[in-house]
Amino acid sequence: SRATPQALILDTLCLLLDILTPKLRPVSTQLYSVREKEQLSSLVGTMLSYSLTYRQERTPDGQYLYRLEPNVEEVCHFPELPARKPLTYQAKQLIAREIEVEKMRRAEALAQARVGPQDTQGMHQ
Repeated sequence: SRATPQALILDTLCLLLDILTPKLRPVSTQLYSVREKEQLSSLVGTMLSYSLTYRQERTPDGQYLYRLEPNVEEVCHFPELPARKPLTYQAKQLIAREIEVEKMRRAEALAQARVGPQDTQGMHQ
């Protein structure tokens, strides 16, 4: 909020895109190693911190794709630089799903914290 738009684009957003494009194996997350699961969890946490997600869109020709929302990729596109290797459709789908699951986990934890500890003594008698 305190950065100039140019500094934000050049110093933060473009580097953030590198963080947001990890190498994810195209397999079920159940087959991920501990390190890969930590990498995915860290990615989801980072995206939530910056209020980023992937949204599915339908193109005019009927195909589906996932776009980063807000579309930081559009702002950080510099034609003179080599293009980043984009994530696959499956990787973006996985990340979008994990973001939604983490949002639900956080909302549930917040709701539980508001309710407070339940009196369970009466249940054991």
